[in-house]
Amino acid sequence: MTKNTSTTMTRRIGSTVFKVNIFTKEGGSETMEDKILRLIRREGIDVMRAIMGEEKKSDLDKVTFTSDTLRKYFPKSYTPARMQETIIKLLEQWQKKRQRDQER
Repeated sequence: MTKNTSTTMTRRIGSTVFKVNIFTKEGGSETMEDKILRLIRREGIDVMRAIMGEEKKSDLDKVTFTSDTLRKYFPKSYTPARMQETIIKLLEQWQKKRQRDQER
């Protein structure tokens, strides 16, 4: 009589948690590695599409500029920290102006 065994693996990729149950038969010719690779080949494309289609919170909360984009607006002596400070001050001024304009 062959004995069936089950192994469960849980992995987090991004914000998605994958729980995989792998069933094997004692005396079967397929190794655990073979079975995992077969599952990845069969299911991997769907998993990759799901992961890549997710909106990542960190990407939505971040704005990034290259230094080349910003350098043309600042003197060469400005450090990145000073550039950031100036940008924040300008944005605060812009926000105050918008609020004043909306109150009119």
